[in-house]
Amino acid sequence: MLGYYLHLAWCDVLRRPAYTALIAIVLGAGSGILVSMHALLAVLSGNPAGEKSQRLVSIAIGAPEANGQPHGWMSGDTVMAIRQRLPGQTVVSMAQGLARLETEAGRSSESHLLRLAEGGFFEAFDVPLAHGRAWSAEEEAEGSPVAVISRKLGEDIFGHQDAALGQSLKLGGRSFRIIGILGAFSPMPRYYDMRLGTHADADDIFIPQKSLAGLDDSVFVGRSCKMETGMADNTWLLASSCQWLSVWVLMRSKDARAGLESALQALLQDEAAVDGGSRAVMRVENVDELLARTKVVPKAVQYTALIALGFFLLCLVNAAGLLLAKYLRRANEVGVRRALGASRRAIIAQFLVDAALMGVIGSAFALLFALAATGLMQQMPVDYLQRPRLDMHVLAIGLGLTSVAALLSGVFPAVWASRVAPAIQMKTE
Repeated sequence: MLGYYLHLAWCDVLRRPAYTALIAIVLGAGSGILVSMHALLAVLSGNPAGEKSQRLVSIAIGAPEANGQPHGWMSGDTVMAIRQRLPGQTVVSMAQGLARLETEAGRSSESHLLRLAEGGFFEAFDVPLAHGRAWSAEEEAEGSPVAVISRKLGEDIFGHQDAALGQSLKLGGRSFRIIGILGAFSPMPRYYDMRLGTHADADDIFIPQKSLAGLDDSVFVGRSCKMETGMADNTWLLASSCQWLSVWVLMRSKDARAGLESALQALLQDEAAVDGGSRAVMRVENVDELLARTKVVPKAVQYTALIALGFFLLCLVNAAGLLLAKYLRRANEVGVRRALGASRRAIIAQFLVDAALMGVIGSAFALLFALAATGLMQQMPVDYLQRPRLDMHVLAIGLGLTSVAALLSGVFPAVWASRVAPAIQMKTE
């Protein structure tokens, strides 16, 4: 019977193409807009740490701020004390900076995001390298002037990323040799450092933390203190009591969390070893907890998602009304079938197949609306709106959503149409 019902539905499509298109457009508009918002929410609320999200832990120790939480930055002494308390764990410290770059050919580039890292940053955060390598432990310990840069920076300065490898960049008065080019690395949200925004782009250039020594004041490093007087460059920061470092720990397993917290609680009792002294408080959270605390999805996006959901429900109601009008116009046909012995269940099944066909046709319109909505978002000057992509997973959701929406819209009209009294329709005929 399914084939027969499909045949009847297709004949009705050919008989009323304009009406069919109207229903399909209504269904497609609701589903397409909702799918585009789903793609945006999936990007903004995702967990880019993947399977490491339980093992990768952010640590902050210091005097409490107005909200009772410690400042995210710590001094080098506190970071060293944390390393000593966590032997065998991968402890990653890092800092954020801004730098003006210049090539050997004299070409300059203004204010690029700089990341000063040590302790296995590339391993902990699964930073991919398209070309070259990360710096070695020896280069890190010596503060060697080597750098890993983003693919975009390589293209902007050298014309092509392949041409950048092995070249030199002048940074803060020192010449840095480029030993690596990043692959696709732009985690969303930017969980490893959210101070520039939860959905900001990844950094442009990465250098060993100790290579900060000798860099002049054209390199600015984020810190919670004033520059010490009489210092001509940033070397003072390495041995200062200034808070400028953030710390992550990649635990061997998620079961090591209790031992880690116990060791840090013991460190907290050593007032001389931590920033804030006797007032110091501690925050330890894995990536899941961090994303939950920071509420990474912007309020504007949340409200827009609710509006999209409301629009989708409105489209369902409108589609149901259109389908009801369509089915009631076929009351004579239903009456004849009922008089010939068709059950109400058979009538309902026939019209639900018809509604499902409307959903399949509507899926094409849903794709068009989703592409249009996503393209419109990408034209807006907001960083995180550039990220959504309509991959096969999202498109499959759109197809399924439109089909389900069509079936839901068709339930009430189908039931109502099945209640047509055959005697009245036969008399009319």
